[in-house]
Amino acid sequence: MRKITKIGSAALLIVLGLAVSRGHGEMMEKEKGMMGKESMMGEHKMALMADSAGKGAKGEAVIKDSGAGQKEITLHMTGLKPNSVYTVWLVNMKPKMDMIGIGEGDYVFKSDDQGNGHYSATVSSDEFRKWQMLEIAYHPDGDPKNMKNHGTALKVGLMMEKGGMMEKGGMMMDEKKRMMEEDKEMMKK
Repeated sequence: MRKITKIGSAALLIVLGLAVSRGHGEMMEKEKGMMGKESMMGEHKMALMADSAGKGAKGEAVIKDSGAGQKEITLHMTGLKPNSVYTVWLVNMKPKMDMIGIGEGDYVFKSDDQGNGHYSATVSSDEFRKWQMLEIAYHPDGDPKNMKNHGTALKVGLMMEKGGMMEKGGMMMDEKKRMMEEDKEMMKK
């Protein structure tokens, strides 16, 4: 009877080990998906961080596939200067400073009298992959073409890794951390 108990305990440990391995494997697949090509598909939400011309402002960028090799970028912002002019840009800092407007025309939107702003535009997936940052510029003189007198109100970093997109320190990194915590909890049980 003692041998059966030991064998039963060993079998139970093996079954538990397989369950934990399966959970760990699923987590690794999710993590690989976030960092690989799969992460460019679907919808991603990223927090916009206030910069020097956007004290008190915050917002969210939603980037999703819109078909035919296109990305739709939708921005929702609060705490902007009321009734003010802003433009939206993709920016690279290295190897040299470069930027391109997102959307058509002057890439402009105007905040409402409460300081809320909304903007949506589409960009090709190939073009989107080339950029490091998404920035919202504030134009205090109300002229979106005056790039000498503007400041960055909000921004978010885009990080390209293995063909995928992952926000630096943002929601996708939080998701990875959450999955790792779940894995630790499962290992304890």
